[in-house]
Amino acid sequence: MMKIPKLKFKKITDSFKKLPRILGERAFLTFLGLLLFSLILSSFIFYEYSILAEKVEPKVLEKPLKFEEKTYQAILKTWQEKEERFKEIDLKEYQDPFREIKKELPSPISEETQEISETEFYIISRGETLWELAEKYLGSGERWREIKTETGQVFTESSAEVIPIGQKLIIPKK
Repeated sequence: MMKIPKLKFKKITDSFKKLPRILGERAFLTFLGLLLFSLILSSFIFYEYSILAEKVEPKVLEKPLKFEEKTYQAILKTWQEKEERFKEIDLKEYQDPFREIKKELPSPISEETQEISETEFYIISRGETLWELAEKYLGSGERWREIKTETGQVFTESSAEVIPIGQKLIIPKK
């Protein structure tokens, strides 16, 4: 009776662990082997899908196609109905789902900030005063109190004395 040697998994796993090192040492031969493998595989795929594929001639219809007016009219009617529905949807006005929320929230636009559309923004530079800006843009220095901060706050005499450079101001139009 013949004895079959047992497979030693430790030897197999050790040889698999050494495989990348061995392939790295023989990089050129590894490259050539992989190139040969890819050429064989690609030629097989090319053979399967181009050479073995049957070349089928298109079938020639025995009767020429007839234009069916009824079918054409039915399709045209369907498309016109769909187009009308699209137009209805496009023109339809939907209810505002946030209507109730808007009623509950206070309006972020106060009367003072609504005037912004009738105003100009100005960024203050070094040495400028509200009096000079009022003379330049409003026609009279005495109208300096009409100039507001970008948040819409009115300047007081004490706050008008020290204005930070680069602050955005709202200047009403004449």
